[in-house]
Amino acid sequence: MRNRLFLTILFLSFMNYEAIAEDSELIENLVITAAKSQQLPNEVIAPIIVIDQSDIELSGVNNIAELLSFYNGINISTNGGPGQLTSIFVQGSNSNQVLILVDGVTINDSATGIAAIQNIHPDMIERIEIVKSPRAALYGSNAVGGVINIFTKRGSDGTTLGFKYGSDKTQITNISTVSKTTNGKVGLHFNDYDTDGFPSKEASTINSKHNNRSINGFYDGQWDKAIIKVSILDSRGTTDYLDFFASPVSQDFNNTTFSFNVNQEKNEAWNSNIHFGLSKDLLDQNNSNDFNYSKNFILEWRNNFRLNKNNELLTGITLENEQFDASNYGLNIHTSLNNKAFFLENIFSNEKNQFLVAIRLNDKEDIDDKISWNLEYGHHIGPNTRLLLNAGKAFRNPSSFDLYGFGGNNLLRPEYSEKISLGLSYQPNSSTNIDLHYFDNRVKDLVAFNYIDFKLYNIERSKTSGIDLNLNTNVNSWILNLKATIQDPENLTTSTQLLRRPKNSFGIGVRRSVEKLTFNLSLAKNSSRNDFGGIVLDAYTLANLTIQYRLNDHWTFNSSINNLNNEKYTLANGYVTPDRKIYFGFIYSPQG
Repeated sequence: MRNRLFLTILFLSFMNYEAIAEDSELIENLVITAAKSQQLPNEVIAPIIVIDQSDIELSGVNNIAELLSFYNGINISTNGGPGQLTSIFVQGSNSNQVLILVDGVTINDSATGIAAIQNIHPDMIERIEIVKSPRAALYGSNAVGGVINIFTKRGSDGTTLGFKYGSDKTQITNISTVSKTTNGKVGLHFNDYDTDGFPSKEASTINSKHNNRSINGFYDGQWDKAIIKVSILDSRGTTDYLDFFASPVSQDFNNTTFSFNVNQEKNEAWNSNIHFGLSKDLLDQNNSNDFNYSKNFILEWRNNFRLNKNNELLTGITLENEQFDASNYGLNIHTSLNNKAFFLENIFSNEKNQFLVAIRLNDKEDIDDKISWNLEYGHHIGPNTRLLLNAGKAFRNPSSFDLYGFGGNNLLRPEYSEKISLGLSYQPNSSTNIDLHYFDNRVKDLVAFNYIDFKLYNIERSKTSGIDLNLNTNVNSWILNLKATIQDPENLTTSTQLLRRPKNSFGIGVRRSVEKLTFNLSLAKNSSRNDFGGIVLDAYTLANLTIQYRLNDHWTFNSSINNLNNEKYTLANGYVTPDRKIYFGFIYSPQG
């Protein structure tokens, strides 16, 4: 049966359809993550968040996790300060159940399934798209809670210099240059982030220093009918931390992502896309011979067909190779696993209705594979109101550590989830929109540690249901954003609240521009959370303030105060969080 479906998909990829032409150049406000094809935000059925470059600049943050913590449905946890292990939870899902991409390339590592998002500085980012819905049908493993797609900077022509200095002797230097070529443009962005940090654990007085040097290069060009996009992001440096005995140690890291994408308009009906991606993740302990090194290769061929003005078909073939080498506490691991997948997506839309159907057939070595799917429906019940219905089945394959590490079990099955979401979207005018979603996500075969024989098994189940609200409006030139998430993240096996995930989260954003001055205030409040060992982490409120002053076409000055209220809070038991931090900086553009 599965082979028949594979052949059907391959056959559809080569069929001829009558269609209308589509411009293959990305338009700035188009969203591409939700459906792997270009969509206007008001055409997307799944709940999404789009964070643009101005949002990032005015946030004043120095790490992505803190940036995301001010958005609804997203919670974070960090083991200390800059460069420390970071977990991101989307609508209650585990951190290894959130797929994170950089320029369309998966960066979730082979060891834990978690992405080293702490090593990507916000200054290297142009845009972030977040889909709070299962997307395994399009992206494969880990896309249980959703997808976070990070797009690196392209920028405008010319050279830009930026500098920031502040608390903990933090220095951030940015240099960007973008030039036109005969067939497109090429650019290079450099970021150096250096800080003395602060003690990562409560019982310590030793600062955990962090240095990160990042380079992002890109090329965008057009050759005949082929549009070529190439990008590389390389981040490397050193992070200090404390081991289990509270002794100071350090580790070197190197994270590299490479993306090569060719999109060609074969005819008026058919766009073909070939994508090659590579991601590398290295952690090297300086106090021992221990290291983790993972490499992931992906080759994907997608074909978009316009069946008619209302109907679009996408088919795809994916080949992946996942390699992992490690030495941990005397245990040496080497794995190389291949994966192939076929997926199909069909989008139908007219003035009143939008349908999306997607299915993926996944075949990975040593894994009992699952079929994943998405069904989505959007209906205009009024000129400004849409009803949104989402349902999907997703999976997370066991990581290399799960299979072969300490306590590993090579008989583990994938975790899989079934999620539904019902929402209303209301947009009475161009400056106001309200999105309300109810969601229910149930995960089976969760991998957990059995303390009787000290091995991992598929022995737990979880359920998270709740309401997600987002409101944006403009009142007398004040841009207001209100958000709230009320959820019940429950481990059904143990009848306890899922670790480090609050039941209630609220946020307020206020922005105002007066001539050359821009003011941005963000507040986020999270209720209490459970942690390991039955520890309860107290509720907390964070506030960030950024002021930006554009002196002229060349100079822009900014200042930010993070944790404005100097809140004492804990994201992971025993680990320190930052107190009030103050930063000053500027951006200089000679060409204006």
